[in-house]
Amino acid sequence: MNYFSTVVTLLRDRQSFLEEVHDGVRLKSKISALLLSSFCFFAVYGAIIGTFHSPLQMLSSAIKLPALYLITLLVCLPTLYIFNALFGSKQSIAQHFTYLLTAVSVISILLCGFAPVTLFFLITVNDYDFFSAVKRGNFWLNRNFGRVVSLSGDEADRRWRRGKSSPQHSQILADFVRICRQSAWLDIATVLRLCGTI
Repeated sequence: MNYFSTVVTLLRDRQSFLEEVHDGVRLKSKISALLLSSFCFFAVYGAIIGTFHSPLQMLSSAIKLPALYLITLLVCLPTLYIFNALFGSKQSIAQHFTYLLTAVSVISILLCGFAPVTLFFLITVNDYDFFSAVKRGNFWLNRNFGRVVSLSGDEADRRWRRGKSSPQHSQILADFVRICRQSAWLDIATVLRLCGTI
C-alpha cells in the first residue's frame, strides 16, 4: 500500500474522502496512511525549526512536534466520541478518529509545504525574533486551515444526520468542538516552547 497516495487523494478530492470516511470505507488503511504521513510531515517541519539551535535540538524537535499533535489528538478523541454518541451519532470511534486525523494531516502537509520558506529564512536571516515570527505565522495559518478541514468533516456528518438532532445538540457540539480544538491545537507559543525553539 502506498501511504502517501491517501494524502494525495485527500488533497485532490477532500469531499469524496470525507464521504468515504462517513461510509466506513477502508478506515484502517486511511488511519495508518494518515498517521504515518502526518508524523513524517511534522517531523520534517520540526527538524527545520529546531535547526536554528543545534543538531541535537533538530532531532528533538523532529520527534516532539509530531508527538505533541498526535498525542493531543488521542487525548481529545474519547470526549468528542462520547459527546457525539450522546447526541445520536451512529459513527464508530474509528470514523471519529479518521475525521480528526484528517484535519491534523492537513495541518502537517501545510507545515511541510511551508518548510522550504522557513528553511529559506533560517539560512538567509540570522535574526531569531524574525525567524520565530515566521514560525508563529506558519503555525497560525496552518492551524486555522486545519480547523476549516475539520469543520468540513463535521458538516459532512451533519448532512447525513440532518433533521435527527436538536438545535441544542448542534450548538453544544459546536461549542465542544471549538473548546477541544483550542486545547488540541495548543497556542503557537506553547507548541514552539515544547519544541524548545523559544
